[in-house]
Amino acid sequence: MIARAAFVMALLLAATRAHAAEPWIGRWAEDVKYCTKAGESGNETPMTFTRTTARWFGTCNIRSIRKQHDSWILSAKCPSTPGLLRIHLRIEGDRLKAFWGEAHPLMLARCPS
Repeated sequence: MIARAAFVMALLLAATRAHAAEPWIGRWAEDVKYCTKAGESGNETPMTFTRTTARWFGTCNIRSIRKQHDSWILSAKCPSTPGLLRIHLRIEGDRLKAFWGEAHPLMLARCPS
């Protein structure tokens, strides 16, 4: 009975680790002064990521997430694109480097909660 309980606990811990929050989840902006609202340009508009959505000027539904070395590649369905949009994310120190489709890469700071 004890061995079975230990096995169940090990499975629960493994599942918890597998679903732990990715470091890129959250709200990010090129400068924290842009965290509170959308700006007039891409550099002034924050990005927000959850496990199911990516938001920058509009909300995209994430269809898949793939980790490749030190980066994450998200495939997302966005209202503004006919096919899937690729979003590349990489943590560099305390910043997030984001390639959103064909847009130039942005270095983003995490917005305060």
